[in-house]
Amino acid sequence: MRPFQSVSLGLMVSLPALAQSPRFGMNLNLLVPTGEFLETIHPASPNGTARSKEGFDAPGLEMHLWVSYPLNRVVALRPGFSFTGIIGTYDDPGVAHFDTRQYTTSLRADVLVFPRGGALGLRGTYLFVGVAEDFERFERGHDAHDYYNDLSVLSTVRRNRLGGNIGLGHSFGDSSVGSGRWNWEVGYHTTLRGRNPGDPPRTSEFKIGIGFVN
Repeated sequence: MRPFQSVSLGLMVSLPALAQSPRFGMNLNLLVPTGEFLETIHPASPNGTARSKEGFDAPGLEMHLWVSYPLNRVVALRPGFSFTGIIGTYDDPGVAHFDTRQYTTSLRADVLVFPRGGALGLRGTYLFVGVAEDFERFERGHDAHDYYNDLSVLSTVRRNRLGGNIGLGHSFGDSSVGSGRWNWEVGYHTTLRGRNPGDPPRTSEFKIGIGFVN
């Protein structure tokens, strides 16, 4: 059984018994590509004048919807899902230049650790680590930077890959007045497995964002 399927099955079985004051939240994150996702260099094509480059060199956006289930004062489980979008380029000098887009829908399962307690009310500073099943769509075409018109798509590649998340967060504010609280997070996401030869680059990115906790 795949790791994410094992985690998901365990969550479905255990959550009804663990639902002590679940907290719902939404985060909006800025994505900053890194590593080969930022830039990958390929050997020159037969008709090319130099090595080709592809990458996502512009920040992207992610919306993360989640629910937190505390296990005790220190540990909470946080299943959720997210949607991301990011744009980039593919340049083969002397042959072609394309704009690219990547869209990802992810099913996530994170473990939150509150070193000073606070998991029951989702308060204070916490560490998180988890896995995600990433359903990715890569498009290559023209005019990716014009959001008011559709991308003239020349090719589309779809991949399902297992990813990992790790980071730090903090929840702040007073929910006693009925307005909820806020949180900020910084984290890192990367593809762990599921990449085959010839596939798009491993998705690796830093994340920083702010969100709302109910």
